[in-house]
Amino acid sequence: MKYYDVFGESGYDSAFLTTYAFSAQAFEDVPFPRLRGAGCRNISVLADHGMVNSSFEEFGPPRFAGTLYHVVKISVPGAFHSKITLLSGAEKGRLLIGSANLTGLGLGGNRELIADIPYTAERPEYLHIFGQALRYIAGHVPSDDPWFPSALDRAFRQSRWLQTASLDQTNENLEDLKLIIDRADEAVLGQIVNAIGGDPIERLIVISPFWDEGLEGLRRLSNALGNPETDLLVQSSAGQFPVESVTRHDKLRFFNADVNGSARFVHTKLFLARGATWDHVISGSMNCSFPALLGPEASKGNAEAGVYRRVTRGAALTTLGLEEYEDHPLQFSDLPPKDQRASAISSPPAPTDAGTFELHARRLRWRPPVHGAFDAREIRLLDRDGSETG
Repeated sequence: MKYYDVFGESGYDSAFLTTYAFSAQAFEDVPFPRLRGAGCRNISVLADHGMVNSSFEEFGPPRFAGTLYHVVKISVPGAFHSKITLLSGAEKGRLLIGSANLTGLGLGGNRELIADIPYTAERPEYLHIFGQALRYIAGHVPSDDPWFPSALDRAFRQSRWLQTASLDQTNENLEDLKLIIDRADEAVLGQIVNAIGGDPIERLIVISPFWDEGLEGLRRLSNALGNPETDLLVQSSAGQFPVESVTRHDKLRFFNADVNGSARFVHTKLFLARGATWDHVISGSMNCSFPALLGPEASKGNAEAGVYRRVTRGAALTTLGLEEYEDHPLQFSDLPPKDQRASAISSPPAPTDAGTFELHARRLRWRPPVHGAFDAREIRLLDRDGSETG
């Protein structure tokens, strides 16, 4: 299944989506018309504050945001990095949590990994996961946002089961499926360790497109799992792996993440801990980095979302199409040094932040930028076609 095909499925009235990078043009070209064409008209997108500003500065304002769907700019100490799609209808729901942003590359260019969790009255066992995900999404929306509460109320009127899920605070825990999210009281790494429990880990397999320069996230993860033998699947052509920090680690082997010979960017985030009894699979938005795994400890920890799955020992690699990854070893010399990586990972200048305009009940409201001063000399209001409104 192609990720973008999900948005054309009928039976959903409401969609709540979170993303780090947001391309309004890609969203309005692919998911948005598919959602509306299938009858889903209550659409809200939560995106990282800085990335929304970057997109607007580079490509201009979106055509339909603010009129036919709602965009909420989210500010957190690090990056708002979660990638969640929650679809709800009167009789069913669908929850997708993975690595794909709402961009052209995320929707159809990169190689991504997305967990797909269903809900129907005949399959109610995951109802509490929907409630946890919705409370997580709503918890990141600013309290003074005028439109999101209306979107939530509309979704509850159309999907009574979703309201039931959102009010269920029991947080029933399934052994084989858990939601992993940033929490103030427990880092992502702690949640992973608790989900695995006492099953001794014999091998750790990691796919991550991005890492912290000191590989501190990898070191903490390895230590927490008992320092198992570790295999890293790296896309050497992307040039993102900090090879200079490998000397701090032992028990590492390197393999090519391009096991299928594809030139597409491997944006997948995967931790596979092979235990004595089970395979433990963690996927989602989390890179193998300190800000992703140790959010509360990091001064700029990320907002992340992922899924833990417990499956039969030996089954995960086959299910994921990675059973032959050991046939594609990487040499240490295949990994580019830092001076060749600098251009790929350098940070662009911060985009202009013009604050937020909201039109509600015939009142136009402007909220200044969240960060820093706003040095505006002129404010011009344009309609959807780019003409001044006077």
